[in-house]
Amino acid sequence: MAELQYERDEIISSADNIPRRDELHGYNIFLNGRLYDFTDSHNYTAIELQNGQEYEFSISAIYEDPDGESEEIGPVTTIPSAPIQPAYDNGFEENNGSFYSQPAIDAWEWGEPEPGAANGDNAWGTGLDTNYPDLADFNLYTPVIELGEDPIWLSFFHYMNAEAGWDGGRLEISLDGGTRWEVITP
Repeated sequence: MAELQYERDEIISSADNIPRRDELHGYNIFLNGRLYDFTDSHNYTAIELQNGQEYEFSISAIYEDPDGESEEIGPVTTIPSAPIQPAYDNGFEENNGSFYSQPAIDAWEWGEPEPGAANGDNAWGTGLDTNYPDLADFNLYTPVIELGEDPIWLSFFHYMNAEAGWDGGRLEISLDGGTRWEVITP
């Protein structure tokens, strides 16, 4: 796994005609001189790399209006080391991952959702085969996950079919066993 971090200003300043900053659409990621991926994030992690092999990454900014691309910045050479072992990883196929729901009944469910899971058959959802009720206030909790001292990443598949303007969701973290919670923002 290799991580590529870059600063937006560094890439924008490489463009011949710098458009307004609100016109930035995202970034093209190049691996060994070829287009590898597109992202709209300021951090990028490539996970499909072999340990011990050398890779060269470069990046360019893509603009919506005018439709243009900055010069490539880089390359940055990296040699991935041993993969980072996740603190928690569960695809929910074999079990529910020790997640739990409040309220415990008629709220979050583990199983085969409609319209399907992102990977495999099983997932957590509110009303796997029906709509959730009006005025629902459901919580889904993970087991305690020891994060350690290293930087952490959180990734998950998310699908929402909610009543626009009324319903939604948020992700929170507690560092004191659930006494206080803080919203996590991207």
